Amino acid sequence: MRRTLCSYTISVAVELESSMKKPEVEPEILLTEARLSSPPADALIKYYTFPGWPARSVRCANSNQVDLAHTVMLAEQGILTPNVAKTILQALIELRGTEPAAFPIDPLRGSFLLQVEAHLFSRIGEDIGGRMHTGRSRIDQGTTVRRLYERNRILDVMERLNQFRGALIEKATRHSRAIMPGYTHMQQAQPWVFGHYLLSIAARLAEDFERLTQTYARVNLNPRGAGGLSGTSWPLNRHRTTELLGSVPCWRTPS
Repeated sequence: MRRTLCSYTISVAVELESSMKKPEVEPEILLTEARLSSPPADALIKYYTFPGWPARSVRCANSNQVDLAHTVMLAEQGILTPNVAKTILQALIELRGTEPAAFPIDPLRGSFLLQVEAHLFSRIGEDIGGRMHTGRSRIDQGTTVRRLYERNRILDVMERLNQFRGALIEKATRHSRAIMPGYTHMQQAQPWVFGHYLLSIAARLAEDFERLTQTYARVNLNPRGAGGLSGTSWPLNRHRTTELLGSVPCWRTPS
């Protein structure tokens, strides 16, 4: 019987040895050092990197969720050994408890994925931490994280919209006999009741809810496994990561 992401990670945390030694970390070559002739300018860091961090940090939980699901799938597929997967999951579980404001940021490292990568390398070493990226790219990773974040925000808006509709309907019931003038072309027309007026607003909000439902279906897709362009030769189980991320349909890619 397959375990859910929550039960899987909890069992891993319980089984981990508290005496696990922290590996030695070799000096790391930053992405900017590998591809650019100079580090980011101070002005770029001051006016772009740091101001933009709050907008990216709100997706920390979603990024962690994607990392956990991908690692669990790699372990179940036999791509990662149980010991390696256990070590990675333990580090990810610890990271999940870190508040975004408390997460250490190094502007020289670049994107949030690279910030998380650096954190893992410092905890479990590059040889083990780097295996979490097996079969994936920063491209499908970032897209998956953004879709999870947007999916959850859509659900938040839909919940508030339903609360607003409920309040309007309750208020309309209380004022079902409150007479008021109805207007057409900015002039008084026929008499009607205030409750009817409130229900007209609730009806419009129902149309908005339907639009959000359609938008949710388009956003709620799992691009995990697409890699940087057209997939990967690793035997990934996209349906398993889809299940772990919330039973969303797979986004088809060329075979």
